Amino acid sequence: MSPSTPSAGTPPCRAPLSLAGRRLAVALAASLCGLAQAATQTWTDEADFLAAVGTVRTETFNAYAADQTAGGTRLILDDFTVTPNARVDAPPLARDIDGSTLLTFDLSWGGWADLVFDQPLRAVGFWINSASVTVSVAASGLDGFGSYRHLTSLDSGSSGLAFIGFTSDQTFNRLAFSGPGCCSRVMALDNVMSASVLAPVPEPTQGLLMAAGLGTLLGWRGLRRRAAGADGTARAA
Repeated sequence: MSPSTPSAGTPPCRAPLSLAGRRLAVALAASLCGLAQAATQTWTDEADFLAAVGTVRTETFNAYAADQTAGGTRLILDDFTVTPNARVDAPPLARDIDGSTLLTFDLSWGGWADLVFDQPLRAVGFWINSASVTVSVAASGLDGFGSYRHLTSLDSGSSGLAFIGFTSDQTFNRLAFSGPGCCSRVMALDNVMSASVLAPVPEPTQGLLMAAGLGTLLGWRGLRRRAAGADGTARAA
């Protein structure tokens, strides 16, 4: 006996997914989405960073005439919150960048500090004065309550004073600074620039497009004239 086939209009029988199967499918889809890599770029030149980003908000810390200390809790500033081990250091300075008020972190012996921004970002840049500091860029809570998405880790290098800029096609809101874990380490941070959108890629202007179209039209007319002339010569011959 040949196997029976479903009649027209009758869908083939499929066993329904169990609740556990549906949960597994959802978890697998979520994990695959998380594997998507962000398109990122790092910058070591402030001018190049600003040219790529466009308009930024800048925290210079110069509004603070006296020291502000977070201690073991939080230090709430205009655009972000810092926790822990942070201090707004007004002159005279223990570690300098441009001679003005700045932010310092105590990263000694495995210490760390977070900058959590008030809004999702696509770009951040800052001046740092400390060697061998790792900066982790992440999205904390942006994809739902309790969510965490790590984008990349940046290295301050060994030169001490340096500019670090970062742009991404995925949003982020958290910078985590950590030292090498071996010794005393105090880090200075200043002129923190941030942007929620990136500068648009320049497009051809309307005038250039019109000129290109006119050039194409004139070229087409010239071909038609030459073709007509060649046809007339052939007929005369």
